[in-house]
Amino acid sequence: MATNMRTALASAVVARLQAVIPAVAVERGRRAAVGEGERPLILVETSDAAADDDMSPSETFWTLTFTATAFLVASRGAGASGAQADVAAEDALGDMEAAIIAALHAESLSTPGGTAPLTCGVEIAGSQIDITEAASAAKRLGSVSVDFRAQIVLPVGTTIIP
Repeated sequence: MATNMRTALASAVVARLQAVIPAVAVERGRRAAVGEGERPLILVETSDAAADDDMSPSETFWTLTFTATAFLVASRGAGASGAQADVAAEDALGDMEAAIIAALHAESLSTPGGTAPLTCGVEIAGSQIDITEAASAAKRLGSVSVDFRAQIVLPVGTTIIP
């Protein structure tokens, strides 16, 4: 079934993350806030797309950006300080960042169903970690967002993956 390139990319990213990080739920297209009880969760969003028609007369080289954002809760042990909870959250987010990057960086993603290559590799564009205090002082809520660029080559004048 033909699929537009954004849907194909987001679906491929979700499938790869689900396969490599099976202990964490992965969603795409969500705009609602992620509550403490819904964590851990990874959200996938596509954003910009830039076209280059100059490399080939019959193909367009699309560069699409997407973000994988993981939402976690980190708890400290009994009697631990707030600083220890901060360190635990930072460590957990760093581990998740590493897992997301390992799952997606430099690997070509496949079309839905895994029948053919979709991308010509994936590059990291950057990442950001955010930590906040939860309702309980023993917990920290955190997120890590990793931005990527992927290149998809399609016939000129189309954004549909056959």
